[in-house]
Amino acid sequence: MENTCSYEQKKNYKPSVVRSYSSAILLMVLLMTMMFSCRKSPLTNGDTITETRELSSFCCLYLNDNIDVTLVNSDIFKIEITTGENLMPNIISDVIDDALYIRNENICNWLRSYDYPLEARIYYSGDIKEIIYESVGGLRTEGYLENDSTRFMLYVENGAGDIDLKLNCDSIFIDIHEGTNDIKLEGSSNYTYIYQQGFGPVNAANLPSSKMFVNSHTDNNIFIYCTDNLDARIYNSGNIYYKGQPEINSYISPDALGRLIEIENLKN
Repeated sequence: MENTCSYEQKKNYKPSVVRSYSSAILLMVLLMTMMFSCRKSPLTNGDTITETRELSSFCCLYLNDNIDVTLVNSDIFKIEITTGENLMPNIISDVIDDALYIRNENICNWLRSYDYPLEARIYYSGDIKEIIYESVGGLRTEGYLENDSTRFMLYVENGAGDIDLKLNCDSIFIDIHEGTNDIKLEGSSNYTYIYQQGFGPVNAANLPSSKMFVNSHTDNNIFIYCTDNLDARIYNSGNIYYKGQPEINSYISPDALGRLIEIENLKN
């Protein structure tokens, strides 16, 4: 018997072929557009250079992309950027409404060599009140960031770089929602708040605080140093290790595997 297709089968088959061709054409157009854009941009990084840019005053930082940032307490506002000569024009450092925005707008990075520096030394005067971190670059302080009468806040969203901060502040708020950052905090504060929902460790064992509130939703560990009052909440498998002799108010979710553990001589 001769195989035949019904009218409904023929009608349903043809659009699927058209859709396949349309998807292939669209993909080709996108690839050609990307390659054309990349041809207009130098694909070599160029010689490594350092460029100094004067900045207006700021008290907040927004960090993006793959830039390694060092904060330097100074009496002026400026930024020194070190990277490839061909990359420099598209490293953005804009101050808008008291906030410094830093990002890498170079395209076709997947075609470039990754063996090049991309570093920013940020010189600031006065208080840095807030850092919004959505970066895969490192973040560190050279010397101490000091906010004697104001609070300091670090907000981490989707980060992956190492963070190493020296802080002397009246109050410190560390708010981590996503990311794999290895975070190290050192200095002192009257009050420290840590919210951890990311995947990396937080080591604040060298940040003695009179009062602390630690909210752990992570499967990694948090290390702290509290002297007077500690409020600790655990909702996942990560432990909170503490030193000091604080009065403790703790809550551990019934399905959490993490514990609150005292350590006499906590190693860094």
